[in-house]
Amino acid sequence: MVGIFGNIGSFDQLPTLDFNAIVDLQQTRSIFQSASFAANTASRQTASVFDTKSYQLELNDVNTRTSKINNLLDGYTNANSAIKSAEEGLDKIEKLLQEAEGLAEKSLKANSSLSASTTSSAFSTSNFNNLTLISTDNGSGGTFEINSGDKFSLSSGDGPSAILEIDDDTTAQELVDKINQYSFFSAEIVDSKLSIKTLDGGDLNATNIVGESLNALGLDTGTTVAIEDDTANQVRENEEVKYNQILDKIKDAIKESGHEFTNLLSGSRLEISLNENSNNKFNIRNSKLSLDRLGLEKANFDGLSNVQSSIDAISDAVQKIKSVRSQIESSSDIVNDTQRLQEELIEALKTERTDLEEKIEIFNDKSALEAARKASSSLANEVSAIGQFNTQPALLQFF
Repeated sequence: MVGIFGNIGSFDQLPTLDFNAIVDLQQTRSIFQSASFAANTASRQTASVFDTKSYQLELNDVNTRTSKINNLLDGYTNANSAIKSAEEGLDKIEKLLQEAEGLAEKSLKANSSLSASTTSSAFSTSNFNNLTLISTDNGSGGTFEINSGDKFSLSSGDGPSAILEIDDDTTAQELVDKINQYSFFSAEIVDSKLSIKTLDGGDLNATNIVGESLNALGLDTGTTVAIEDDTANQVRENEEVKYNQILDKIKDAIKESGHEFTNLLSGSRLEISLNENSNNKFNIRNSKLSLDRLGLEKANFDGLSNVQSSIDAISDAVQKIKSVRSQIESSSDIVNDTQRLQEELIEALKTERTDLEEKIEIFNDKSALEAARKASSSLANEVSAIGQFNTQPALLQFF
């Protein structure tokens, strides 16, 4: 007799069956069927979830945006470097202007020590209180007299003229006060005499316009040369040389205020993008500085008016530098604000990239997926084998 256990000689030779084991097998078959169903279901679900194409597209977009923004940040770094170089150049120029102003002020004092002067004859008590009472010998049998309406002019060097007029009751002190209204002159009564001198180192020019008041007063007419003080003159010359050397240093400071061929003080154009798409641009404010544009020129400290002109020019140049600095600082604020926003966006993109990479890493774990599929397949095969065994007709005949 042949059965599922091999060759069997007779019924008496059949092996003893363990019915408890048969029941266990049936229960096992039921469990494996459930497991197989669950494994196949999980495999089908995983196959749909593990489609990472959308995540990869998102990651590519994040990487592209990150690359563009990093390029923007590089541009902002270069812009800030150029701005910093320009600001350092302005600092240097301002210090040089302060130094130049100090030299001019020193020369101004030196020029003030030079003067041309003239002194009148002594006044009597009566004519001191009324200049029209003055009458002096002209050396030719006549007299020099002062009359109401007489006029004369005073000037220092090539400077403007002061016009003085005598009235009916002009006193000596009133004449002194009129002369002192002009900043380039100084007048005073010393030992009953009128003394007039220049304050800017210029020659004193005195000319009668109407009448002969200057002659009547005993003052020199024409030009009185300023007295040169050797020490003061040397100081003036030295400061002039130093001043002009500083102007050369200012020219060099302008040229040396650039960064990588971008010099905002020499007119270089610098443009940055305000967003990653480069459809919004901003031009950094620049200036084309030069001695001419600053209103500076080589100095001639021969005379107070010349020195004062240099001082005034320095004051104007300082204001122009402040204006340029304000423009550059305004541009710097825009660059820094934009840079900060882009850096914040970079951080947000980093977080998004990390999240996407983690998802892709989980869903692309091929070894784990393959192991799950193999386990599912093995379970299905075992259950199938058990099912075939438990449904053998010969075995069921014993129930």
